Amino acid sequence: MSVHVARGHRGDGGGEPPRQPHTIPKACDSSKPKRGFGRNLNLYEQSRLNKKKPLPLEFDITTRLYKVVGDNHQVYIRLVSNEVQKNVPFHYPSWDDVLEDYKRKVYLTLHNYFDIESFRDTPHWNGIVQGIDADFKASYRRRKSKVKKHFLSVGGYNDVETAMKHPPT
Repeated sequence: MSVHVARGHRGDGGGEPPRQPHTIPKACDSSKPKRGFGRNLNLYEQSRLNKKKPLPLEFDITTRLYKVVGDNHQVYIRLVSNEVQKNVPFHYPSWDDVLEDYKRKVYLTLHNYFDIESFRDTPHWNGIVQGIDADFKASYRRRKSKVKKHFLSVGGYNDVETAMKHPPT
């Protein structure tokens, strides 16, 4: 029996080379995203109170990292995390390798809840887009790290069969 386990990374591994080539099949059923209602109740309430209009965002442009700051920072970060978890399978080596269809779903949800378009014609637009992409990349990396820790705790590479019988919840 041949078992494929994702061991490599690319693009968000801190410049470290992968240990082994990525060998997970594209149709891996175990990595399909789970659908469900996110626990971002504050965002849903704020959206309702704002009559379903996109909420304003503020970006820190002084550091050139274009991080979201201000009143809606926490609900923004939670939405990014929830949407990446719900919509993107985690068998890709990095966020850069995720198919555009999955990324588009996450971006569309973000645009539904937050007013990003008001920055489009500003000189900071490219930086803001890169900052948002960095937030998605970090969320994807954290999720993969959490899953790998679980994998290692239930058998890991030494007992892949046992690990496969105990997927993360």
